Amino acid sequence: MLIKTLVCLFALSGVSFFIGCSASYAPPSLLPRTFVYNIAGNQEALTAKVVGILKALDYDIAMDDPGTGLVRVMAREIKVLPDECDCGKLYGKSLVSDPATTIKILIEIYIQDGRIRFVTNYSFSHKNRNGRVDRVGECISPGVYERQLVDLMLKQPVYQSQP
Repeated sequence: MLIKTLVCLFALSGVSFFIGCSASYAPPSLLPRTFVYNIAGNQEALTAKVVGILKALDYDIAMDDPGTGLVRVMAREIKVLPDECDCGKLYGKSLVSDPATTIKILIEIYIQDGRIRFVTNYSFSHKNRNGRVDRVGECISPGVYERQLVDLMLKQPVYQSQP
């Protein structure tokens, strides 16, 4: 009887351990979105302006196609505040606020005449106390960073080529 009781207690403690570990991470509470802004200017001029701003912010441009209006940057590490990105929580603490978390950003911008659409992908990796990555995942943008980029664009005039 004692052995059965010990086996049951051991099994229950193992189950609670696994439930506790899986419950330690809470995914982002935001839903993925794209952000669209209306900005005066033709596709070619807006594309040049976007590329100029991204380069000024030290982004490496992976793709710049004025014909299709697609601009894509290389993924890079970025420091963000909790209101700029939601990566979820680990043990009740925001992963964005955790110094053991590294966040990367990848931006795709689709430009048309008078319109800019952002698709921003954040990802994170979290290191445990031993310095090993113990969790990776996707983060969700609430649109704060995209709005900051648009505000930079609005501060600079758009030079449109003459027909």
